[in-house]
Parts: sequence; C-alpha cells; structure tokens
Amino acid sequence: MTRTAILAAGAAAFALSVAGCGKVGTLDRPAPMWGEEAKAKYAAQQKAAAEAKARAQHPVQTGPEPLPPVESQGHSETTLGSPADNPPPPPTPQ
Repeated sequence: MTRTAILAAGAAAFALSVAGCGKVGTLDRPAPMWGEEAKAKYAAQQKAAAEAKARAQHPVQTGPEPLPPVESQGHSETTLGSPADNPPPPPTPQ
C-alpha cells in the first residue's frame, strides 16, 4: 500500500511539473533549413504577417478628413470675435 501511494504521489508530481511546459499562444513555424525558394516563400509570408499585424494595430481612418487649421488674420489669439464685437471704450471727460 505504501509503495502504491508513493508511486501515485510521484506520478502526480511528475504530471504537474510537466503540465506547465510548453509555449502559450500561437506556435511559430521555424524557417526552412534548405531550399532557396522555400526560404524566400517563408520570408514573404513573415513579411505579410507583420504588415497585417501593423495594419490591425493602426486602422485606417474612415471618417471625414479633419479641418485645416484657421490662419491668423492679424488678430491676437486672445481676441474674442471681431473688432465690432469689442468696441473701444468711450472717451473719458476732461
């Protein structure tokens, strides 16, 4: 009985230690070791995959184009409205 318990405990410990091995996520296919055509095809596939990933991270803007900046017409940035909206103060009596 003790021998069976020890073997069961050892098998469980081994199974738990091996269960953590392995890569998480998608597996990458290694590059071909020979054949120039196969190497070129693999490089093209890797480049296309990288470009697709870059496009997915930075989607193309599909909405309207932003308006161009308004050019200054000699007015101060702090002026509100046109000069007609801000008339000069009345003259002070002397």
